[in-house]
Amino acid sequence: MILELDNILLIPRITELMKEILPVSVNTFENMIVDAMASKKALILIDKKDEEIRGFVFATIEQMEAEDIVFIQISYIRPEYPKIGFELLARVRTWAKKMEIKNWIYMITPRDIKGFEKKYKFRFYGRLLRRRIDETSN
Repeated sequence: MILELDNILLIPRITELMKEILPVSVNTFENMIVDAMASKKALILIDKKDEEIRGFVFATIEQMEAEDIVFIQISYIRPEYPKIGFELLARVRTWAKKMEIKNWIYMITPRDIKGFEKKYKFRFYGRLLRRRIDETSN
């Protein structure tokens, strides 16, 4: 069952899933989730069955190229439940329409994009560059 996250007691369980894909600070991630729960410009959906959280998506409204867009900050679905992604994305799209976002959902992934293109109909767009703030670091 897909639910909007509204209980802070579930945050540690989502954090456990997040740790499987991102090496970020647990405190930073949990603070982002708490802030998002209080924001009208954020959506956190979880797929929960029999007290197990099988996947989640965290999306926010941002601006890109002078228009409001939906940006998927992070999403994770346990590999044994691949079909959950379709429903999570459908719910994000419904939310976007309700929020009057008309055109785009963006996401960044370090994984091969072919699966996202084929399965979820995302399309390659642009290139993401990054650099360290401190030039002396690699």
